[in-house]
Amino acid sequence: MDRSRMEWWRGKMIGEGGYAKIYLATLKTLNTEFPPIMAVKSATPVNTRKLQNEKRILTDLKECPQIIQCYGDDITAFKGNTFYDVFLEFAPNGDLLDLIEKKPINETDIRRYTRSILQGLQYIHNKGYVHCDIKPHNILIFPTKDGKTDVKIADFGEAKRVGSGKTSVKNFVGTTIYMSPESLVHKEQKPSCDIWALGCIVVEMVTRRNAWKLDTISRLACTDHELPEIPSELSEQGKDFLAKCWQRDCSKRWTAEMLLNHPFVVEDNC
Repeated sequence: MDRSRMEWWRGKMIGEGGYAKIYLATLKTLNTEFPPIMAVKSATPVNTRKLQNEKRILTDLKECPQIIQCYGDDITAFKGNTFYDVFLEFAPNGDLLDLIEKKPINETDIRRYTRSILQGLQYIHNKGYVHCDIKPHNILIFPTKDGKTDVKIADFGEAKRVGSGKTSVKNFVGTTIYMSPESLVHKEQKPSCDIWALGCIVVEMVTRRNAWKLDTISRLACTDHELPEIPSELSEQGKDFLAKCWQRDCSKRWTAEMLLNHPFVVEDNC
């Protein structure tokens, strides 16, 4: 990033992950290239490579409106330390986990959020990536022009490129309660793993509880029939949608493209 194009203040810390901290970044002088407020993700030199990889992926995915925008990077000094900084779109409404914990979400909003996540996943998968850590904490909420809210996918720190001719990568990453059977048993990461995790998110939006109990996770890895419970309060369309997300045989699990045509998320119902 050309420092002459942007001078900024580092504000309070608003998040922290395994390899970086996230702060508010405020422009000192407004310009048309950058938003007045951004999130800046900062890593020390030992963790720079992982954040650089995330920045490269976000740059490759920049045309998708359902994925947070990246505005560039910088190297700065702060409190005696050197940081590699990546500037990201700031989500004033927090993340989906915050919303789930705060209040019930009506099914119309659940359908709309699910559709947006699917649109983001379709773009990610078509570009040859797997997110590998789809969960409510990594889904950010933004206000829309019509006074509603919608969501965007964030945090590509665990994302992997499948690569030409490959359908999966072998790597044990992600958050256990959102992992598919093939991730837990075979350490596989493929697009279908993101779809399984999406099903878990839908259940959390409906019930405000995890789709899995922790003691059930071990059974998932050891049996060939264990599935999460589909909430009874969900509409019939929603129940069928979850059944498509939770096919244990990942070759039969619906893709993001297929699910975007499911009645649960077609635009007229969202």
